[in-house]
Amino acid sequence: MFGTIRKHQTGLWIIIIALMSVSLLYFFLPGGNAPGVGGTEAGNYGSISGRPVKQKEWLETRREVELAHYVRSGNWPGNEEASGRSLEQETAQRLLLIHKMKDLDIYPGDKAVAAMIQEQLGDMPLARFEQEHLAPHGLNAVDYNRFIRHEVGIRQLFAATGVSAKFLSAPEAEVIYRKDHQETEVQLALFWASNFLDKVVITNGAIGSYYTQWVSFRYRVPERTIVSYVEFPATNFFPEADKELAGVTNLTEIVDQNWTRRDTNDVLFKDDKGVPLTEADGKQRIRDFMRTNQALLTARRTAAQFGGALMEMKPDPNKAENLEKLATERKLTVKVTKPFDAVSGLEEFEVPTNSTSRLEENFREVFRRSAMALSNASPIQFRPIPGPQAVYVIALKGKVEPKTPPLEEISEKVTNDYKNFMAQDLARKAGAAFGTNVTNGLALKKSFEETCKAENVKVVDVPPFSEVTQTLTNFDARINVRMLQSLSRDLEVGKATSYLPFSQEGGLVFYVKARPKLDDAKVQAALPEFMGQLRIYRQNEAFQQWFRKQAELTKLTLPPRADDASRAPK
Repeated sequence: MFGTIRKHQTGLWIIIIALMSVSLLYFFLPGGNAPGVGGTEAGNYGSISGRPVKQKEWLETRREVELAHYVRSGNWPGNEEASGRSLEQETAQRLLLIHKMKDLDIYPGDKAVAAMIQEQLGDMPLARFEQEHLAPHGLNAVDYNRFIRHEVGIRQLFAATGVSAKFLSAPEAEVIYRKDHQETEVQLALFWASNFLDKVVITNGAIGSYYTQWVSFRYRVPERTIVSYVEFPATNFFPEADKELAGVTNLTEIVDQNWTRRDTNDVLFKDDKGVPLTEADGKQRIRDFMRTNQALLTARRTAAQFGGALMEMKPDPNKAENLEKLATERKLTVKVTKPFDAVSGLEEFEVPTNSTSRLEENFREVFRRSAMALSNASPIQFRPIPGPQAVYVIALKGKVEPKTPPLEEISEKVTNDYKNFMAQDLARKAGAAFGTNVTNGLALKKSFEETCKAENVKVVDVPPFSEVTQTLTNFDARINVRMLQSLSRDLEVGKATSYLPFSQEGGLVFYVKARPKLDDAKVQAALPEFMGQLRIYRQNEAFQQWFRKQAELTKLTLPPRADDASRAPK
């Protein structure tokens, strides 16, 4: 079970679903002109090839999509509006795939189904998985077996539609490999605004004029929200998690497999300074991650029970004070946030640097949106908000009215902003002049370094990179590797760009120093594995093209959004 959750996060199947989610929205029309849409109960669930989707069919597929989310990430999908729209799209996609499986007579055998169950659950009995993982979310073993059978069938469908991808020659793969892995050596001349701060001169009246110009955009403090919350930390449930993991007989094997399959660029496998972990520390990090995930499952169940109790409070569950009242009865601590708005605040919920899942990366944003949606009429979010280290139940504590502070109150901030603004202007002017001098110098056969020396500009050597480089080791984090790759594609060796402002912090002049010849022996050694990866990529691409065509032909329609609440799975 635990190995599967981590394995599927980086597997091919995630690539398939992610691409489908982005590329196929055009074909899934809400409501549309399907017969019966907006009429009968069955018609309210969309249609496939003009046939109305039945309520049972839609809800069963929706449950499978929720299960797929859990298997891939270890987290059940959230209840925010954006998540609901995404689940609806994925439900439509899965319905179409199940429909095409039947058209093509793809019926997975019992052995293949049993193998996938073993792959996902390991030694965990299905009855225990149902009780601990499915039942708290309204699902059962029947839902899981149907999900598994369709998962196997969809994978077989994927293999069948991508057969053409297997026909890939070694010479063709080598050309692609060389293009992707050709390294470029680059030098930069950087113009950071911070280097020009000491050159800014503040004239009389400059600060007042700057404040007047920007007060409405930069200095007006918007309405802020304060929430009270009960926190259910994962650490409180470590004893239960340890007991659960102790029952996993192949835990060491699972940890070893995750270590072998790891993405070396994943922050999960680096320390706080970005240095890759040793094998021993990396495996311990995996164990800690599994322990925390398991504890969070228990924390989420406990928080959900607390939220359920809030919903049952008499005479009116929609009272913010109920949170503190129930917490006091259960001897739980109620905490209060500092005021925050749509873009700032919530520093108390600092996300660990080794967070990797999308939920963890976006946790504060989810918390922020949920909190700001609270009102006097609906002051409690009864459904827990899962975070990377804890689960939260929140209630509205109050609102802070917007205000415009006078210049005297924020003079230090306004002065610093003005100096940064002027320093940015000085950096742009210096960079533009230098870019012109470099272009002229190169035309006169003067090297990039000679011009830098003459202009007293420091040369920065970039670590060699190629099209497949993900990060630059021990290099300025403000320089985006994607930007460097883009700039280098159409620039010949010995050529430079003009000055390019790329952020408020500054800009650069980019010079291509060399493109060293690839080592032929290394190319040949890497080619077999690369061909395998390329075949998978092309198989996925072929599947996408096939799926898009089927989506067009079947005219799959989504249910009308007005009925979202009534159609939600119970």
